[in-house]
Amino acid sequence: MEFIKSNFFNTTTQAVVGSNTVTVSNLLDRRKTFQYFTDTFNDDTTIASITINFDQTETVSRIGLIGMNWKDFTAFYNGVTANTFSLSTTAATITSDFSLNSASSMFLIATPVACTSVTFDVLSTQVANSEKALSHLYISAQELEFERLPSSKNYKPKIIPKDVIHRMANGGIKRLYIDEKYSVSVKYKHITEQFRNDLKTVYDKNTTLGYVPFGTSTAWDEIMFEAIWTGPFDFFEFSDDAAQAGFSGSIKLEESS
Repeated sequence: MEFIKSNFFNTTTQAVVGSNTVTVSNLLDRRKTFQYFTDTFNDDTTIASITINFDQTETVSRIGLIGMNWKDFTAFYNGVTANTFSLSTTAATITSDFSLNSASSMFLIATPVACTSVTFDVLSTQVANSEKALSHLYISAQELEFERLPSSKNYKPKIIPKDVIHRMANGGIKRLYIDEKYSVSVKYKHITEQFRNDLKTVYDKNTTLGYVPFGTSTAWDEIMFEAIWTGPFDFFEFSDDAAQAGFSGSIKLEESS
């Protein structure tokens, strides 16, 4: 469970693709129903590339890929194909060079590296000779790893719909669905003073941050979103009314627009 920095990829002008630029904006949308997809690259012998250029050098250590159909692909940085990322051992490979990927979404944890750009070269797709597709791309770095997971009763993730309910004359209802956003509540007891101080540093930034509770390269639940920490900072309270017992408090995260 960790906070990550806001997405380094945050505007379509950063993206360079080989085709179908009109759908690039979909990469910025968390929802899987919107995708970037290539046009006339439905050939497993043809490479399709997505390059994200940064306005300044960014230290990259986290990459989120949601809603993809890529089988054989490579992620590299600074325009050099040999510059693959060094991934944690939980990934299918210790480099960001995949040949037989079957996951539709993955959260890659890499050794931090200074990047001016990140490129994805996609050769083949999971269904042979399909257009290469991806719903959401998040490039970032770790902000703070939580010192431990909260208990299940103190972790409350929700998806809150934005909709309009119409009550009909016959007593039935109709629903106009507009959108949905994540909301997460995390409560802790007995945390260390160091973790309390680290949380306060994040809180004091008073800005958007990324939240990933259980990021993994396989069987990922795809929960990753930019959020605002709302409400007060209340981790100055002693647990069990005893200073030696550590601190208690809660984190309330609301997905940003």
